[in-house]
Amino acid sequence: NFDPSSVAANGARTLLAITMFFTYPMESFVARHVFVMLVHQGDMDAAHANGGRDGGGFLCLNRRRLWTLAIYVLALIPALFLNDIGPILSITGSLGGSCISYIAPGLIYFGVNGDAFLAMCSRVISNHASKQTKKDGGAGNSSIELPVAGDADQKIADEGQAMVTDASLSGPKPLWWYFGLFPIWCAIARRGSKGMQLKMEKVEEDRENAHEHDGVDVIANDADYQPSGGGFCMAIFFICFGIIGVVAGITSNVIVQYEAAHSSY
Repeated sequence: NFDPSSVAANGARTLLAITMFFTYPMESFVARHVFVMLVHQGDMDAAHANGGRDGGGFLCLNRRRLWTLAIYVLALIPALFLNDIGPILSITGSLGGSCISYIAPGLIYFGVNGDAFLAMCSRVISNHASKQTKKDGGAGNSSIELPVAGDADQKIADEGQAMVTDASLSGPKPLWWYFGLFPIWCAIARRGSKGMQLKMEKVEEDRENAHEHDGVDVIANDADYQPSGGGFCMAIFFICFGIIGVVAGITSNVIVQYEAAHSSY
């Protein structure tokens, strides 16, 4: 787009080439690490293949060199045959950037604090049901389970710590519940809660094993942190904003390419 004889443009091209020269190795390092984690479970040097550190390769190349060469060739071949990768960069930028910057953080917040979000939604539904019952002239059933007569050891369940079940999320819901897409957020939180439960069980198992072998006991205390409604609202905003960014980015790119293709005829 610039004059080939322009000194400023050529200087900018030179600086861009220098930037890419030093940026590509870092990007290639990340890609190689991801491939090794997916394919070889993080064993970069094939340390478990034959007891050595240079196994698992091909011919004179070990696993580290082989993956480095493969990623380089995969990046080199499209660069040799394609003149313009602007649309690809535009789509990957809008899709990947929105997912990494907005959608993923919101989903992670829901996943980590799934139990708290479900408990909050359960309280909202219970309060709405009580208001509807009083509005209809009923007495309103209490959602707190009292101790059974004769059982002195039974205690009233703590509403904030009680396990939220599907039954506690059933019942009449306000209209804004559906406009706010809360069924979707509850499904995400429920899935994240199950995943966090499995993860914490695994962490607890590893901690016990480490304590048995090393005699070190690490106790994580997150009692000072409590997720708030504002945090969940921000997470919802991030997810929605990211989805809008993905749709807008891909749509605008398709429109621009469509207009460019038809204007060339």
